[in-house]
Amino acid sequence: MKSIESSRNVGPLVIALGAALTLPVACSGGSDDPRADEPALTQDGSVPEPCVAPSEDAGTTPAPDALPSVDTAAAPDADADADADAGPLDPQAQYLAERKAEAAAIPDPPTKLPVSKSGYTELQYMIQLGEKLVRNTNTHPLTAPYIAESGLTCSSCHLDAGKKKALASTFIGSAAAFPTFNLRDKGVITLMDRVNSCFMRSMNGTRLPENGEALTAIVAYITWLSQGVPIKMNAERAVSSYNDAFANPRIKALADKGAANVANGQVLYEAKCATCHGVGGEGVSGMPPVWGPRSYNAGAGNANNVQGATWVQFNMPPGGEFTLGDQQALDITAYMNSKPRPAFVENDHLPRSGVGYGGPEIVYHYGRAFTDADKATRVPAP
Repeated sequence: MKSIESSRNVGPLVIALGAALTLPVACSGGSDDPRADEPALTQDGSVPEPCVAPSEDAGTTPAPDALPSVDTAAAPDADADADADAGPLDPQAQYLAERKAEAAAIPDPPTKLPVSKSGYTELQYMIQLGEKLVRNTNTHPLTAPYIAESGLTCSSCHLDAGKKKALASTFIGSAAAFPTFNLRDKGVITLMDRVNSCFMRSMNGTRLPENGEALTAIVAYITWLSQGVPIKMNAERAVSSYNDAFANPRIKALADKGAANVANGQVLYEAKCATCHGVGGEGVSGMPPVWGPRSYNAGAGNANNVQGATWVQFNMPPGGEFTLGDQQALDITAYMNSKPRPAFVENDHLPRSGVGYGGPEIVYHYGRAFTDADKATRVPAP
């Protein structure tokens, strides 16, 4: 592959860039069987909740008589005085505070799978399989062959398999925006198209067979996460219902002025990102590579400094999102994008010979056609 795609403003698909600490560790299926280790369903279709240990320093509220008394009539309003002294937030802090509030307002992901009154569990199975593929994209046998050279998964960008309430990475509400116009393709695309664009660009692979089991499962999972979100089609660009703030116009203004400082980006990267993503960008202990042959290619959204820097600012580090300044995020991203990465030649990412659209991989249509033996091997028991 020879050509490198220009840094035009491409779509908002993003891959985990290492702005500070860690990305969520992907769950591992731990089996060559593409359907092994699927979580069992409860009778009502709910997904078992993970165990969360209580905080060691969690305390109790003191009894009312243990609280100090305060003469409210005489006490000055310290908070009001502090607010008056502080004055308005600076524009950058105000912008980030607004984006942080937007992220917090995203609905919680669903916890229950749809239940069939007739006892069919095929849709539940596909949703579960979709989540497993999103978390284990580069190791699961249904998807790994299509991104054989990638060190990334869908969860490298779409944190916690897209369940996290995060701008520019959540899957919550994504299905409600499709079909939609895509500027990069200059046409209307479906959610399946958008997922396949991820495979071609952000994961440097080839398109999954359309209507095949893997692609259908991923779309079923994203659609499940979008339940209850009003349809919000976008005539400008293909984004989730909750990603309208993407990309940060303040970062774009800096980039348009040529203000990206690669040297400063290296200093920031080595101080804030290298622990998890490596001094050489290779990724440490399973964390995503951010440059080199196993990272996203030059056609990915993050290869554009504005897109990538916005994702970094909105999502990194986990637990400290919206803390990097505009210039910091731009410098870090410009440094990472100054490093070698695969070129993007579209024809190299279309289905390989013998792996066309449809074909033998269209194996999951209409669950009622399955025999009992098929269901026993493919679908988790309720």
